[in-house]
Amino acid sequence: MASPTPWPKVAAVFARADAFALTIPALLYPLQNALNYMAVTQLPAVVFQTVNQTKILMAAVFSILLLKSGPTARQWLALLLLMSGVIVSEARSSRPESVNYFFGIFAALGATMLSGFSGVYLERFLTGSNVSMWTRNAQLGIYSAAVSLVIGVGLLDSQLDPPPRFFENFNAWTCVAIGLQAVSGLAVAMVLRFTGSITKNFASSLAIVLTAVLSHFTTGFELGFHFSLGTCMIFIATWLYVYRKPEPASSVNVSTGSAHRMECYKLLNDCEENGLEDVGDGAATSETKQT
Repeated sequence: MASPTPWPKVAAVFARADAFALTIPALLYPLQNALNYMAVTQLPAVVFQTVNQTKILMAAVFSILLLKSGPTARQWLALLLLMSGVIVSEARSSRPESVNYFFGIFAALGATMLSGFSGVYLERFLTGSNVSMWTRNAQLGIYSAAVSLVIGVGLLDSQLDPPPRFFENFNAWTCVAIGLQAVSGLAVAMVLRFTGSITKNFASSLAIVLTAVLSHFTTGFELGFHFSLGTCMIFIATWLYVYRKPEPASSVNVSTGSAHRMECYKLLNDCEENGLEDVGDGAATSETKQT
């Protein structure tokens, strides 16, 4: 007996009424990736990672605009510290005086704006949804691939003379970059699913330090005092933003026990008011007589 094909299930994933709403982030994510690649080609890796952290601020702003839920006062303080850290890290005496450098900064900031909006849009879209994470990943991935083909092949490559072949200039490093992007997306989804955004934001801050160390040993990038101070400020700001003081277990148990006792007292009062206690006593008396 032939095994059933998975194509009906695949078609059902994209036939959902809410699947079309994912075309908005599907359009924005390829644009964000394009801006990120432009920024990476014009900026040192560590500077790009630092500016990229402003996506936390962008997410907070769009949360106020779209979700009507803003950060707390402590989180706003963390956001101000984050922006200060970015500014301090950019105050380098060896800054290259070129237009491309500032173009890279603006491209990175544009990517963070798209990242903040897309993330908040997805959060609003997925709130209360019972669709699995893998289904949403499949929908978003297919739509993003279609948009990337239209923009990259249909619009940009068609302007070149002669038009390049589809896999032209592909090499091993290109495949490595694609694989890392795919693994990174799956890892972020798994981290959010099983541990939450706190671990994800801590990992983002640690990635800055790791990138700085790797760039220092591979490309000779000079960290300098300003960048080191700015990186520390960004790390502290991220910690302040995501940290939540855990509630003591004893207080949780006490509050839970108190609530349980209050429910019992309320139930007894209701029974007394409705005469259920007399009924129970009568039933017990009749049972005793039968015995």
